[in-house]
Amino acid sequence: MARSGDSVPVSILSVRVVPRSSRPGVVIWENGTARVHLSAPPVEGKANRELISLVSKVLGIPRSSVEIRSGTRGRDKTVRITGLAQDILEAKLAQFAAKEV
Repeated sequence: MARSGDSVPVSILSVRVVPRSSRPGVVIWENGTARVHLSAPPVEGKANRELISLVSKVLGIPRSSVEIRSGTRGRDKTVRITGLAQDILEAKLAQFAAKEV
């Protein structure tokens, strides 16, 4: 548990979602944006929930550490990651995306 003097790292992730994809789970890292393919339709928050689950799984962090800050109703989203530094986030996504290609 973090004490009041401790700082918890926070990172921001730009995401472009491809809902109803035939290749769910594919993450492509390009130009500082993660393009994420999801099987869920963009209805009633289903794609947003799948995005949070996928990001947490790829990064190895709890779902509670992933929050959609903007773009809940569009394909372009800004995601806030608590407990992971920006450089580590980018390295993990690049590594995962390289495995997917």
